[in-house]
Amino acid sequence: MPPPFAGLWAEFVAPAAVAEALPLLASRGLAVNLAWKVTDPAEDARWALVDAAERAGVEVRPWLLLAEDDGYWAGADNAKVFAAAATSLTRAWVARGHAPTTLVVDLEPAHGRVMALETALRRRPPDLRTAWAALRAAPSAERVRAAEGTYRALVDGLHVEGWRVHLTTLPFVVDGGGVGGRALRDALGLPVDAADWDVVSLQAYRTLFADAACALLGQRLGGRLYGPHLVQTYGRDGRRHFGDRAGLDLGLVGEGVYPSKLYADPADLAADLAAAAAAGVPAHQINVYNLDGVLDRGPSADWLRAPDGVAAPTRDRATRLTRRAIGAAGRLVARRRG
Repeated sequence: MPPPFAGLWAEFVAPAAVAEALPLLASRGLAVNLAWKVTDPAEDARWALVDAAERAGVEVRPWLLLAEDDGYWAGADNAKVFAAAATSLTRAWVARGHAPTTLVVDLEPAHGRVMALETALRRRPPDLRTAWAALRAAPSAERVRAAEGTYRALVDGLHVEGWRVHLTTLPFVVDGGGVGGRALRDALGLPVDAADWDVVSLQAYRTLFADAACALLGQRLGGRLYGPHLVQTYGRDGRRHFGDRAGLDLGLVGEGVYPSKLYADPADLAADLAAAAAAGVPAHQINVYNLDGVLDRGPSADWLRAPDGVAAPTRDRATRLTRRAIGAAGRLVARRRG
């Protein structure tokens, strides 16, 4: 039976724990998108894991993450820093005798900006003034255009060397349409159209949408607003924008950079996998966040089952209204940026 998705994100799990999970991953044909933090001192353990994964037949895809002061994720403001780190990593990878594989580029607003927004929205009442200031702290259009050139050159060079490059980014990059969509991507500092990425996956984490709704509306109302329909709509629009390169990231099974709502049980993941399939996104371009949660919230095998069928999920009003609001924000940004 083919695997229900391509791989699992591993951001905080120790290399030793990933190594212990290799037989399970190999038996399911799953890859690991392994956080490759430039600040992580456990470099020897990380390389040992890559060696062990190669012997076990598990693909490890290095997911390059910078220092928090440099933005952590790739973006418009740190394009040159990221490109230099990516070049260093891929050369070291090959120098150690490993064949080129897939480099993961996680394109998001700078870490400090995201954390300021997240902190402001979690206050009671939410600090909307600070949140708005974080949203407005956008790189200039000139900086975004310069970053596009940097990422284009990086990806083209990696392709020549035999690497694939997988872009993962916020789902909002397909909201707004036309000029509004471009303005929204620029405001977020996300030059997604810059390069010939092999895969462009949208982080359609409906648990994070629910978490934001809870922060604004309270747990009772916000926790029940979003269903798998959100995943289907982003999968569908991702394919409209990026064609066959479009993928999806689903979750959350375990916590990420900051505490958030998680899937209640494996049935939640199965519902999102079915919604992605209904949108036409192939299983080999779907990844699940994260391995940490799969190992901690066992039985692990329950999280790795294929969904029953691909029926389209029930539409929900929250998804429609939220995406309309994001699109309207993009058009407003376009007018203001002129």
